[in-house]
Amino acid sequence: MILITRPKLEAKKLCQELSLIGVPSHIDSLSEIVTKRKKIKVKKNYAVLISSPRAAKIFSLSKTVSKKVPLLIIGKVSERLLIRAKFQNIIKTFQDSTSLISHLKRNKKSIFGESLLTGIDHKTGTISNQSIQKKITALGIMFQKDEIYKTSFKKKLNDKTIKLLKSNSIKFAILYSQENARVLIELMNSAGIKQNSNKIHYVCLSKQIAKIMKSNGFTSCNPSKPSQSLLIKMIIRLLNNSLD
Repeated sequence: MILITRPKLEAKKLCQELSLIGVPSHIDSLSEIVTKRKKIKVKKNYAVLISSPRAAKIFSLSKTVSKKVPLLIIGKVSERLLIRAKFQNIIKTFQDSTSLISHLKRNKKSIFGESLLTGIDHKTGTISNQSIQKKITALGIMFQKDEIYKTSFKKKLNDKTIKLLKSNSIKFAILYSQENARVLIELMNSAGIKQNSNKIHYVCLSKQIAKIMKSNGFTSCNPSKPSQSLLIKMIIRLLNNSLD
């Protein structure tokens, strides 16, 4: 059985996708996403940075944003959401924040400057990658962080989750964010199931998430790039290997 820790809506979709390939799962959503406001403003002459599907969805639903606003996007899922919403000025889409920073280093003069864009307006949540801001401002690019949604985390695992963990019924856990990884570790420790949690294989969306789990003594892995399809393929491979 696989433990899914995503917010409810995304967790249910992933659960359905796994069930189609015969993989049983259990949902215990560790976080909840709340939109902070419907009216979103974009700083004049700034490119908007979208670094998560949640931000992309909320941004795309806003009726106060021009479809011609220049966009820097991290992740293909976010890109698809924004294209579907008919945004017309995507500067470039990146695999991760590392490739974004590399691109900005190489192309700063052609993107930012006199008669060009002034800076970057990051539409994000209350929990976000702080290193992005530090690395962008270090390049001499103006940066604004605009929190358009709030993430709240639960204080304890569900009783059923604890029961499944204690019985070693859960063999794998899927983690999509660094903060969810930290929260899961904290909640498992609070529940007194350290020994049981060490028997789980943690399948992480990115290398950064996997690094958090490994540094805390857990077995973890991640696909070659952050992609749900690659993540599911990895899960299938791990399941097949466990049956050998």
